[in-house]
Amino acid sequence: MSKILYIINILRNFSSIDHPLSIAEITNYANKYYDPSGENNFINEVTTRRALTSYLRETPYLNDKQASILSANYRIHILCENPKPASNSDRYTDITKEYSDSEYVHNTNSNKRKKEPKTYYYYEPFIPAEEIANLVNMVESHPFYTSEEVDSITKSLYSISPAYFKYSSYRFPENEKLRSGDSTLQNNLHDLHKYINAKQDIIIEYSYYNEDKELIPHKNYPIQVTPYKLIWSNGYCYLAAYNPFWKDITNYRVDRITYIEPVTDGSRIADRQAPNLTKHTLKYTKAHPVMMSGETTTVSLLCVNNHSMVNRLIDSFGMDIRIQHASPERLHQVFPNHPEYTSDDWLDITCKDVNPDGVALWAKQYCTECVIYAPIDLSIKTKQELQDALQRYTGQA
Repeated sequence: MSKILYIINILRNFSSIDHPLSIAEITNYANKYYDPSGENNFINEVTTRRALTSYLRETPYLNDKQASILSANYRIHILCENPKPASNSDRYTDITKEYSDSEYVHNTNSNKRKKEPKTYYYYEPFIPAEEIANLVNMVESHPFYTSEEVDSITKSLYSISPAYFKYSSYRFPENEKLRSGDSTLQNNLHDLHKYINAKQDIIIEYSYYNEDKELIPHKNYPIQVTPYKLIWSNGYCYLAAYNPFWKDITNYRVDRITYIEPVTDGSRIADRQAPNLTKHTLKYTKAHPVMMSGETTTVSLLCVNNHSMVNRLIDSFGMDIRIQHASPERLHQVFPNHPEYTSDDWLDITCKDVNPDGVALWAKQYCTECVIYAPIDLSIKTKQELQDALQRYTGQA
């Protein structure tokens, strides 16, 4: 058994789908790195072939992704070299599933080999390198992880990656100055995962930064809330929880929660089955752009017809929005002083079940390219806020 572990480690360290290893190459690596005598005769090709054949036959779950998720984080592939490949991508045929029943497989009970095509082996982790890289990049680019936490998390991710995965250090002096110095985010994530899974209410203190960059508790906190879900949006992690003060789901930036205490008497302030938040997390995030809490409604806008604006709309509100060319009647209603505007120039957008304050904040960001026209009270409020902002620029050069 020890020899097959050495062989698997060789595959992990030196093989990939682009660089599979032959039996001879695996044998040479094993002798080079694991031969206790130093004479490069630790194992031979027959031993290597037998070990791999027995291992793959006796532990088929390692090559059955559905059954192996709880048992292993990798699988071994066997490739058969095509004698006349049509292209470079056609160089190998994956015979992993057929390997145990193949007539070409070496008979482990005999010292004689059957005729077989040249085969290669490679190690594939269940978490591909690009997925590990994505998680590493997300952690490294988050400002509220400390340097020590980034080191710890990335090392854990690298530990389950194949050895050929390229390691790159994120440590740069200019980035270190932007990083948090405490472990609020990581500690909160640990506690919140635990309480959400236990379906336990918690008492939290929610804070904001003052001009001295200190976190100061909001009024009416600490407060008991019912936590439902952790959501990543806009580059930050939020807790979605029922807040009895607002009588609704409220979003909390996890890095700004400065105190968490479990409610141990078993009391709950909300029916945990009421919201469908856990089933529709993505829908929830699209309904609350910039993660502003509160009730939702239907909001309609006129937006300039260009690809950039359509991309921004879909990025912020998802694929459920209705997009159509603005009718002449709608253009006259919204822009009575601009008869030159045409249906080809403007799009009529309808966003259902979205937070109106979040949409208004989004629309003010792109105020030169879009106008809210319904609900009318939201349109009037947004217009007044833009006029107030314009007054503050009076006298500016």
